[in-house]
Amino acid sequence: MRTKRVASYRHAQRNPFFREPSSTQRARWIWRIGIVLLLTSGVCVLLFVPRSMYSTRYELPEGNDELTTLVRETTDAWLASKIFFLIPRSHRVFGTLESLDKALMDTERFHAVKTVRRKGVISIQYDQRITRYYALHKDVLYELDRNGRIIGAVEDVERIQLTVAGVFAQFPTLELPDSFDMTQAVTALSVEQLDVALSAIEQLRQQTLLTPTRAELTDDSTRLNIYTDAGLALYFSLDRDLDAQLYKLVVLINKQLVDLSELTYIDLRYENRLYYH
Repeated sequence: MRTKRVASYRHAQRNPFFREPSSTQRARWIWRIGIVLLLTSGVCVLLFVPRSMYSTRYELPEGNDELTTLVRETTDAWLASKIFFLIPRSHRVFGTLESLDKALMDTERFHAVKTVRRKGVISIQYDQRITRYYALHKDVLYELDRNGRIIGAVEDVERIQLTVAGVFAQFPTLELPDSFDMTQAVTALSVEQLDVALSAIEQLRQQTLLTPTRAELTDDSTRLNIYTDAGLALYFSLDRDLDAQLYKLVVLINKQLVDLSELTYIDLRYENRLYYH
């Protein structure tokens, strides 16, 4: 009888379904449960107790009313959104500003967006993308969209108002040659050429300290001339890589190889050469 009881006890010890938890196993489980409770409590405190962890304020640069309203509405919608339906996107630990940058860029109204958080206040800086621009043809000013479609001619009174408001100082006028047919604006100059011309103006403002005041297309459909407020003319080729041409200009400026104030033009059109005078 005793032998049978010993055998049954040994069988129970080898069988995990009959094995009773030891004091060591109990201690491990208690330790694990304690850690889980501690972490859960810490997350709850971090999420819900310190209101300073939420950034609900933001600063905007001065700009036109339409664009400022767009930025404000987009930012307000971003602040109201949640991560996993629980955590506000404005939270300093769990929220990231990259999603705000993406939300603003998705509006397709900005060439670049930069957001910075300082002491709970989000600062928003942006570079407006050219969606509409003005083209001068035979002393008549036209408003065009990004794809080169004519929106309409600008009357003299409105032209003066735009000049006073500084619109032309911010976005240079695109001057067209007399041979350009405004009735066939889209077909006379391809959308790709227009996009390169506008991108050259935008990136010139962004990558250098030069301020373009006007841009000129010539009878040569591959050439673009941009003039700065310092009287410097920059010659670009519309059928060559724009980034490569801008890179040569940036290197010339950063390395201070020449004094720009003494130059009248810089020709960037040639692949392995750079001409200036």
